[in-house]
Amino acid sequence: MSETRDDDARRSRRWLLWAVAAGLAVGAAAVLLRGAWQPAAAGEVVQVDGVPGVATPDEELLGWAEQTLAARCMADRGFRVWVRWRPAPTEEGPHPRYGSDDVAWAAANGFGIGAQRRAPATQAPEPNRAYLAKLSDDRRAAYDLAYHGDPKQTVSVSLAGGAVVRTGRDGCLSAARTELFGDLAAWLRLDSGWRNLDAEVVPAVTAMPEYLRALTRWRGCMRAAGHETADPGALRDEASQAYRTAPSHEAAFDRERASAVQEATCAAQTGFVKTAEGLDAAHRARLAEQRAGDRAAYDAIRAAGRQRALALLTELS
Repeated sequence: MSETRDDDARRSRRWLLWAVAAGLAVGAAAVLLRGAWQPAAAGEVVQVDGVPGVATPDEELLGWAEQTLAARCMADRGFRVWVRWRPAPTEEGPHPRYGSDDVAWAAANGFGIGAQRRAPATQAPEPNRAYLAKLSDDRRAAYDLAYHGDPKQTVSVSLAGGAVVRTGRDGCLSAARTELFGDLAAWLRLDSGWRNLDAEVVPAVTAMPEYLRALTRWRGCMRAAGHETADPGALRDEASQAYRTAPSHEAAFDRERASAVQEATCAAQTGFVKTAEGLDAAHRARLAEQRAGDRAAYDAIRAAGRQRALALLTELS
């Protein structure tokens, strides 16, 4: 699936599901429960961390069901597939949309960039990535076609923020989503619209006069402290760049923490973050009121999907 996003939204969003490299999704192949990273035979689906329980939150349960249905489809076509539905552990910090005013967190973690750049040396390889890497070019292309479908046959929707979201019409992923949610085009429009709301809200907020006045106050505070920067996003970009130019990771991290502490201090003193978050919440509330019908339709689609996911869970239990 391809989509166009605003840079601010891309920084602020966090995927809620830890999925496979190419994704996963319908068929009737064997589904096995195994420990992490055990080998799968051709035409086999391995549930890496078991199956979820009936009380599993919707986001994780629906993600597992989508992966499992798609994995069955892929296995029916002769591919090996590992399904993992639990989010991967991470040291990643918060992703504030408009900067942070948490001085204590900044003093300990900076912006969270340094922790992200220190990948655990003992991290296990993702099995689907490892599997794909061993396939021939032709076989890898066949895998991609089976999963995503014919790139010339797509379903696309345009979002309110201008982004266009597309997904294949005839691949395993679309088959899984159709089985779970029914009308693929309706699901894509509703799901993408809500998941990509930041791409619509953040640009609207950052263009508001009240936000711009608060940003001017924050810039003045930062300038007085010796940090000439455009906005919190630019400050993070500068901190990230330092890891490529500083003499050591520690030096870059020290610089990151200093910038983060100053950002948070100025945000707290000027009320910048509170102003931005208040405008954001108010704008989201207006959109929610305007799109109450879409929200109700989206909730109904997800509720139906949950029932189908629970039926799949019963089948595998």
